Amino acid sequence: MSALAGLLEPHMHAVLHALCASVPASEVAKRLSGMLRTLVFPGPIPSLTVPQWRLMALAMLRALSMYRLPALAPAFEAPGAGERMLGVLQQGAAVAAECEGGSAGAPGATPFGLPHLSALVDLFLHD
Repeated sequence: MSALAGLLEPHMHAVLHALCASVPASEVAKRLSGMLRTLVFPGPIPSLTVPQWRLMALAMLRALSMYRLPALAPAFEAPGAGERMLGVLQQGAAVAAECEGGSAGAPGATPFGLPHLSALVDLFLHD
């Protein structure tokens, strides 16, 4: 599972920073490693886009905050946490668009299905 941890790491740091989390990154990495050891992939690790990795990192951090690292919970419950989470996901969509040679702000384009992500993030916020 160390390959998955390596793929998640840069996105984990971006999400932690966006959430203004006060938990040391080393503690998050340690707990995340333990959680990732419980996952089973029947095939290769899927190829994900930057926004998808950010969403995966967000989901993993929320799970950690609920079950393995309660000190992380205030970052998800603080005022403005939902907006910060959407911001980091939008930033991931902008990075992906730049990498693909497109524009994240193209007229009529909705980066990474933001309305759906908003609903998903809402689920994380309301246990």
